[in-house]
Amino acid sequence: MARSMTSRRGAVIAFLIGFSLVFAMSTAIGRVCLGPTRQPLSSRYMSLVLPMILGMFLWAADGGKVRLASVGIGIGGLMLLSHGGPFFRDPALDASFFRHTRAEWRACYLAQLDPYRCDALVPLPMYPATNLIIARLRFLETNRLNLFNAMPRDVAITGPVEGSRVSAAGLELVGTVDPPGFERYQLQWGAGEFPSEWIWLSGPHLATVRDGHLGGLDVAQLPPGVFTVRLTAFMTDGGQRVSRVTFVKP
Repeated sequence: MARSMTSRRGAVIAFLIGFSLVFAMSTAIGRVCLGPTRQPLSSRYMSLVLPMILGMFLWAADGGKVRLASVGIGIGGLMLLSHGGPFFRDPALDASFFRHTRAEWRACYLAQLDPYRCDALVPLPMYPATNLIIARLRFLETNRLNLFNAMPRDVAITGPVEGSRVSAAGLELVGTVDPPGFERYQLQWGAGEFPSEWIWLSGPHLATVRDGHLGGLDVAQLPPGVFTVRLTAFMTDGGQRVSRVTFVKP
């Protein structure tokens, strides 16, 4: 009976440690090896190390003082390495640096809605492939989820719908511009989903708009392709709010 209990205890310990080694370590090391994104991106997986810690505790508790001392020395060594080891001296690997950079990227994106521009402004890329997250960001913005859940709807282009195919000669822009401290707004357009150059369309407009006509764009002379219209609202305190919509001319 005692041998059976010992065997089961050993199996539980092996499972806990094995789970962390297979999932946490492989995922974290994979993130580190991505290059510019580096170590901080793996911090979200640190909770997967907890089963291994529990397994090591059970293993140490079953073996007396020698095992407990070994585990304590190992943990202490890891703590010293994390504070003074050469791998951790790079400030770009510091968790606080990553949190600050992520906050900068978030603020930039909420202000400009252009992930490529924000990648260029912050010192550390937030995602290994920005083009893969654009659809997710659009979904979050449309449904006011995650980083958009607290964003008010007082600066928004509601028509045309994102991704619409526009075949008429004139495109009417409908929406709302009525933020606190409003001063003026302007409209710009550009080629592509994230234009590298913005062309003035109209403005400055000094009157607020609530679910009404913002302006228009003559698309008759545009070649077939994807185009984006950007609405920028300027506030009296110097702040700006942006909304944009992408449409397709067949």
